[in-house]
Amino acid sequence: MRLAFFVAVAYSEDEMGPEFQSKLREAARIVSSERNVTVRTVIVDAPPKKSASKESDEELSELLRDSAREVDESDEPDQSGESDDAQ
Repeated sequence: MRLAFFVAVAYSEDEMGPEFQSKLREAARIVSSERNVTVRTVIVDAPPKKSASKESDEELSELLRDSAREVDESDEPDQSGESDDAQ
């Protein structure tokens, strides 16, 4: 038995739709009968994903900036030159 695969990578919802899938199966059927080979179809669902590092949540960003400032300020020696450990 000869076996082949038609692999389609779908980057959008349209490419995952029933019309596209039907066309792909029909193409596989035609090649199968013309070339005397079994052709299977595979569709890979691969829409672009949003990067978590590029997401923008202004409220969260501001909270993180404020927190970082508080940490930076607590690391500075106090004005008297004494550290917190001297007590």
